[in-house]
Amino acid sequence: MMVRRFIASIFLILLLLSVSGCSEDRTFPGEEAEAEPERITSAVVSIPMEKVRTLNPLLSLDEDTYHFNKLIYDGLFAFNSNLEAVGALAESYEYDQDGTILHIRLREGVRWQDGESFTAEDVKFSIDAYKSIPAARRGTYGPSLDLIKSSKVLDTHAIQIQFADGNQAALENLMFPILPSHKYKRPGDLAKDEAGFIPMGTGPYLISDLETGKQITLSPNPDYRGAVPENTLQFKFIPKKEEAVNLFHIGEMDLTYLKDINRNTLVEDKVVKMVPFLSNEVEVLGFNFSHGALQNSVVRQAIAHAIDNQMILETCYYNSGVLNDTIYYPGYMGVESDGALYDYDTAKAVELLKSAEYEGLSLNLVFNAENQARNLAAQVIKSGLEKAGISITLIPLLKDDYNAALEKGEFDLFLGGFRFHENYDLRPVLHSESDNLIKYANPQMDSLLDRLQQGIPTPEKRKTFESLHQLYTSEIPYYCLLYKTYGFAASTDLTGDIEPYFYNIYHGSENWRVSRLKTEE
Repeated sequence: MMVRRFIASIFLILLLLSVSGCSEDRTFPGEEAEAEPERITSAVVSIPMEKVRTLNPLLSLDEDTYHFNKLIYDGLFAFNSNLEAVGALAESYEYDQDGTILHIRLREGVRWQDGESFTAEDVKFSIDAYKSIPAARRGTYGPSLDLIKSSKVLDTHAIQIQFADGNQAALENLMFPILPSHKYKRPGDLAKDEAGFIPMGTGPYLISDLETGKQITLSPNPDYRGAVPENTLQFKFIPKKEEAVNLFHIGEMDLTYLKDINRNTLVEDKVVKMVPFLSNEVEVLGFNFSHGALQNSVVRQAIAHAIDNQMILETCYYNSGVLNDTIYYPGYMGVESDGALYDYDTAKAVELLKSAEYEGLSLNLVFNAENQARNLAAQVIKSGLEKAGISITLIPLLKDDYNAALEKGEFDLFLGGFRFHENYDLRPVLHSESDNLIKYANPQMDSLLDRLQQGIPTPEKRKTFESLHQLYTSEIPYYCLLYKTYGFAASTDLTGDIEPYFYNIYHGSENWRVSRLKTEE
């Protein structure tokens, strides 16, 4: 009996094992498991580029050249995400007592892409070369170099820079590309090298191949002072960068840079990922301070409460922007600024106008009729202000007439925008001595604006801006409607971090790859 039970137990165990084994990965005819498609990863990334006049940073005004050269050159300083100046080729710095003379200690061990050592002579040579360009021919960096009076080599890795004006001595003016002195006999020779100029810098990439009129290939710079890229960037010349989206599906292009607010319509029904990023363009409502009522900050606050910024962003700008409380870059110097300065609240606007004794106010609003987004925004603003009891007359003008009206001060309110230089010196639109469009004048604001552009260390600059930010939000010289965003349209085959900034759109390119489905021959 015991033997019989033992045999039965063994049989049952074997039966269970058999059933269990048959259940794994069992398929039936016509139901074969579908294999994962094979993908091939490439380290070659294709980027569109419109034809440029020259790659020489001394002479070029082309936006594509500006961004392209960021991959090849270093400056003395570079921007971080808060637009604060941090050392690039500069290791440390110190201003003298009056803030006009700057001593810079340079990084050692840096090499040019041909293996030659980088020295202070290269910095002086570059400054002299930029300054040798006549005003009529100077490129993007010309205005920054005009601020430098002279430079002097102190030793192999130390340079002294003297500024012409203590109120124009900020580190943010020292972002220009540094060029190699050993390639030219004189600084003036570099200024003459235009049509056939081939960049050579100390940055992460170097030009490994150039087919005139067709494409430029950038390969990793093995001597780069930081992390050496592990990919190749191919810049292919096409007439219009936005057309590159149509070439994603055949693998001819992998990403492109788009600025239009309706850019999402260009990628409809296409396998594309859009990466928005902050621009340096702000949309504003300007107040004419020559108008008695608009000199009253309570009236300006009431007008701000009557504007629905969120509706303007969504319906007029296709959500291609962010709300911000001042006209400074969002998060500038690390100061929080997200969101509109005031909530949309017409009842609050009515209350404020009543307290200021400006009920029944009547104003005109001037705007460029050729700008569709501002046409729509003007209607939204008019609707909100009229709900608050302010009568608004819209004055749409053609571009030239619009600009003339602003110059002459023939407006109560104007709807417009600014595109700021990367150093964010906003004195042209806020300082009383700049003859700004709105006739705004405040000695405290003037002092803070000047201080931001003086030779002061970053912690002090940050504290200065905190004070300026507080003053601005109480004064509201311009009401910030929104900050526009740009976008990178990238193929879904592109992998890696896409982290662009308006001053360096290819930031993060070092780890880009392309992973495509394998196709049959």
